[in-house]
Amino acid sequence: MYKEAGTNMSKLNTDPASNIFIIGFMGSGKTHWGKIWASAHHRAFIDLDEVIENKYDKTIAAIFETDGEDYFRRIEAETLRACALMQNTIIACGGGTPCFYDNMKWMNEHGITLFITSSPAEILNRVLPEL
Repeated sequence: MYKEAGTNMSKLNTDPASNIFIIGFMGSGKTHWGKIWASAHHRAFIDLDEVIENKYDKTIAAIFETDGEDYFRRIEAETLRACALMQNTIIACGGGTPCFYDNMKWMNEHGITLFITSSPAEILNRVLPEL
């Protein structure tokens, strides 16, 4: 299930150049649904965390551990803002992305922002599948 968090959803159909930012809790299905929606609507897809991991050649956990959360949030905001150069792209954001550096405001100003939800049980099963 998802809810609109930013601008008018009708923009999705009338402005294919607009980017769509998917936000929600870790494990809520942002990447899963983003890939499906991108394919169905002939849009590019990126996972913001994956872009950061590839650029810095470290996992998000390793960046947190070695460089700290403040550093990570700064490079996350920089990477997000680089998305302004893209068009017709669905971007799955990290769970904390909207909470720092006015990222939520920035996403709302630069595309459509969707908040995807899942039940706590579904999120727990995705994040800790071995339990």
